[in-house]
Amino acid sequence: MEDITAIAKKNLEDRIARISSKAIARATAKYIAARTAKHQARKRGGEGAEILTDFLTNVYSLATEQSDKRSWQTLPATIHLARVSLSPGEWEARIAYYSDQGRLIEERPVPSLNVEKGKQHFLIDHILQ
Repeated sequence: MEDITAIAKKNLEDRIARISSKAIARATAKYIAARTAKHQARKRGGEGAEILTDFLTNVYSLATEQSDKRSWQTLPATIHLARVSLSPGEWEARIAYYSDQGRLIEERPVPSLNVEKGKQHFLIDHILQ
């Protein structure tokens, strides 16, 4: 149905410039704030205050910078869809999964389907590979 991996890559490509710009702006703001704080500390408290301020601003900068931990790894790489038209009635069915090479991976029965005229029915199933 859709190549989820391709969608995720395209989404990242579309957003990468904005993500990079925000990271650069954040780092620049922290650098300017740290320099200003060090300068003020030296002016008011001398070299010791400047060293302490430098240390504290570095710790703050490291502590507040976090990586993006969101992930597409929980999504499947692909989604396949089959559409079957059935006449009204009771149906017994099986679902078979095949590899790209045509080898049967798994086959299993589906609970009986009662198809009613004019109604849509959806069967959702998945396999972990």
